[in-house]
Amino acid sequence: MATVPGFIALFSEEGLGLNEFGDYLGGTVASCWALAGLFFIYVAFLGQKVEMIYQREELKLTRNELEATREELKGQREQMELQNENLRTQNFENTFFQLLKLFGQISSLMIVDIWKVEDLNTQEGNLYTLRPIQLKGTLKGKTTFIYYQRKFYVQYLKVLNDVEMTSGQDYSYSLKGQKEILIKAKRKFLLDFETELTHYFNSFIEMVTFTIFESSNRKTYLSILRAQLTLSELKLLFYYLQDKPEFFEELKKCDFFHMLKAEDLLLDEHMNFIK
Repeated sequence: MATVPGFIALFSEEGLGLNEFGDYLGGTVASCWALAGLFFIYVAFLGQKVEMIYQREELKLTRNELEATREELKGQREQMELQNENLRTQNFENTFFQLLKLFGQISSLMIVDIWKVEDLNTQEGNLYTLRPIQLKGTLKGKTTFIYYQRKFYVQYLKVLNDVEMTSGQDYSYSLKGQKEILIKAKRKFLLDFETELTHYFNSFIEMVTFTIFESSNRKTYLSILRAQLTLSELKLLFYYLQDKPEFFEELKKCDFFHMLKAEDLLLDEHMNFIK
């Protein structure tokens, strides 16, 4: 309290009045408050800057956590997809090998009796009748396809001879004509052996269809199927499928008949059906 009167006395001695003292004091105080205001603004600015730094760090941590979460979800999704793919493969293989087993059982149960026949020398219309007189032997399982394949070849030659004789045309070197002859021979062949072979052919068709539509690795599984076939089966199936072009083409893409050679077929020209 003694300071203010001292200042007043000092101003009075120098000839200055209270007004000048008030102006001086007001200017000094105002300057101090202005400086204090700047200081508080600076402090507030620093506080906001620090807060922004903290927020930036928090955002960075949050972003890292989101990235980690995203990677974790991606890994879980990939693992789930892998598990689903493995499950689909497992289900496919279970069905495939069951069908393969059934297909093998069908061929293993086949039986063909080979008879010695006698010409009765009696003509009915234009045909001579034959009568089985003695059982020469029995073929079982896959060996029966040697018999069926030869029977088909005989039927093919008969149809070819009949068509060429009636039409006067040579079908030997025409692929279109050859296919027509093969289809006619197949139909007559199946009329003779419908009971014995229909189940076998239908099972083969169903198994291949299932493999083509259900597996992305169809070539591998079809090669497993092909490995179960004898050469006689493969030759018979080759000719059986000539009137099923789309089905035959799918098998060609998987090299199903690549083991066949020209000498295995009725004519060398039939190799063009594989190419």
